[in-house]
Amino acid sequence: MSSIVFYVIPALLGRAYDLKNDSVGADLFRVEVTQNAKIIEKYMTTSEYKVVSELSEATDFLDVSGKLSLKLKTGNTNLEGAGNYLKETKSFRNKVDLLVKVHYETIIKTLPAEIKPISNWQDSVKDTGMTHYVRSILYGGDLIASVRFTTKKDEDKEVIKATVAGELNSDSGSFGGGLKGGLEKVREKIGDTASMDINYYATVPLGKEIPRTLDGLVQLVQEFPEQTKAVNDGYGVPLSMEVFSLEALDKNIKTYYQTLALQDQMLILDEQLSDIQNSKQRLADWLQTMPPNLPKEQNDMIGEFATKLDSIDRVFSEVIANLNLSAEAEGDQFKPAFAAYMGDREEAIPNMYVKDLSRLKKEVLDGTPSLEGDFGGSHYTHWGSDACPSQTVLVFGGVMSTTDRDSIGSSQYTCMPNDKQYPEGNNNSDDEIGDYPQVQQVAFVSRKKNGEQKRKAIKCSSCRVPGKSTTTMLVAKTECPSGWVKQYQGTLISTDIQQVRGQLVCLDTSKPFEDISEDTESLTVVTEVSPKCGSYPCSGGVSASTALPCVVCSITKKTSSISDFLTIHRSHTKSRYRLIEASSESNDFLNVDGKLALKAKSGWSGNLQGLGKYLKHLINRQKTIELLCTVYHETVAETFPTYTPQKNEWKSKRPEQVGTHYIRSIIYGGQLVISYKMTVKKEEDIEEMKAAVDGALAKEGCLDAHVAGKV
Repeated sequence: MSSIVFYVIPALLGRAYDLKNDSVGADLFRVEVTQNAKIIEKYMTTSEYKVVSELSEATDFLDVSGKLSLKLKTGNTNLEGAGNYLKETKSFRNKVDLLVKVHYETIIKTLPAEIKPISNWQDSVKDTGMTHYVRSILYGGDLIASVRFTTKKDEDKEVIKATVAGELNSDSGSFGGGLKGGLEKVREKIGDTASMDINYYATVPLGKEIPRTLDGLVQLVQEFPEQTKAVNDGYGVPLSMEVFSLEALDKNIKTYYQTLALQDQMLILDEQLSDIQNSKQRLADWLQTMPPNLPKEQNDMIGEFATKLDSIDRVFSEVIANLNLSAEAEGDQFKPAFAAYMGDREEAIPNMYVKDLSRLKKEVLDGTPSLEGDFGGSHYTHWGSDACPSQTVLVFGGVMSTTDRDSIGSSQYTCMPNDKQYPEGNNNSDDEIGDYPQVQQVAFVSRKKNGEQKRKAIKCSSCRVPGKSTTTMLVAKTECPSGWVKQYQGTLISTDIQQVRGQLVCLDTSKPFEDISEDTESLTVVTEVSPKCGSYPCSGGVSASTALPCVVCSITKKTSSISDFLTIHRSHTKSRYRLIEASSESNDFLNVDGKLALKAKSGWSGNLQGLGKYLKHLINRQKTIELLCTVYHETVAETFPTYTPQKNEWKSKRPEQVGTHYIRSIIYGGQLVISYKMTVKKEEDIEEMKAAVDGALAKEGCLDAHVAGKV
């Protein structure tokens, strides 16, 4: 049984390899034999891109997942290119990356099938844990380019991602110079809502000057094969290895298999590790914005949380360094990490420590008045009161004013503050102006029959509704629409019959009025407004003498309906192949876990259609080499924005009614699975066929006309 793994220093052809711990052992073949290895020329380049906003999307695109991904995250292994990118990218908070992956293959060095290992080679691997040996090594170069968009606001992240995918016509595909125009449009559209920078991670030197522009990125992608050829006599560097089980050399050695039974625990381990590392990164980012002289109580709270994260991270690192995925491995090896993560809690929730950090921030800010920030929101004037409702913030209180009725001035009303401020002048005659128009109070006189006809002053206040809110006045309404908050209810007023036109405003008549002490003859007078029946239908006791009601309402931004999902157009096709020698390889290639594969083979296929039918089909692999191909086309993805609120009712349901997960997004499109089987008549001919296939095709790659010709 063979496996394709990333190259590990100091691996050489014919050298023993431990698939459990990704370590290299002794030479099993004579060095002079391995130096005359068979060379298969490849010289092929693939360049792809993908828009990613989550770490899992990046690891999938870079083909770095499972055990290797965990070891990279904890620093337990090194991998140039993709590995360096993943080490630097701990969190995608406020970030969207356009990842470009350039893969250039030059040659494969492989051991000829007829060579034999050294005598007594078994002594070299005895008690060492070695499971495989290196049969072939692929040379070339890998380049990972990251065009990163960092948003200023959390809620802009999904918009930026949709903008990038929209301008490139898909969120993934082949990378070429034609995409530069789309990226330039993205930069124009995002404006100052996000910054853009370009970084590179490569397995070969990129020269003295690293390009930081879109033109430079396109040029580097085009020239990367030539830069790779400048290394190691034109071959580039080792990229990956094909390792064969030691059973191929000695039938008495038991083949090492990596079990899929621990896959669920691996996923949980990965999720919890991401939560811890994400929390550490967010904490570090937050602390950069905090003053160094925090009160001792707040400093202790932050220090205790940081120490806790570091302690959990160390336990995870130790567990991952000693991961054993052999068929005999036990699930108990994960317990120390899971126990450290849970602490004294009985139940884990997604992103548990990120949520803890949010609570910590609130406690620190609430406990440190000098750090409290209160910005943004919508403003309105509360006519009839110099105070604001409890859920709003009072900016200032005052009295309703406008220019006097006898002079040419404004028809608008303003709330003149009680605590007025005037610039300090020199009382210079040059600063003097004419004595009109002048601002003075507005007087209210009620037209109601039982109302006091005396002119009254109108108090007012400037109120702010915090958050991402909007505020409006509704006429002929006494209640706000569903989801809106009533700030106050009142009566519609405007200037009386003796005045020029004025504004329509909503006056809160539930509050007491005060008499106006000054001369009222020149004051602008306002009174109730009634409907003109005939122009509008009047019924139910409403007449031309009915005062029109009004209400002031506000709403804070939130998603209140499940129809508020984002639709992202993808229009992406991916076609790939892999040479299959074992069923586990086909499951891995098709992204099918062990549980689903077992269900399919037992007769259940759910709604998998073509994929399910393939999984139910059994192949005699003793005499068959399979070329498995997939064509995968995506059209659109529907997904919830990150700020979508939950419905509280689900928490009251029984666990069996709720289940274990919820659906965050759905991808639409189609998938085609092609199984091309090459079967020999005699089992002894299988090795000859394998050699022929190995000489013509790489283990896996893009499915195109060139591959079809080789087949």
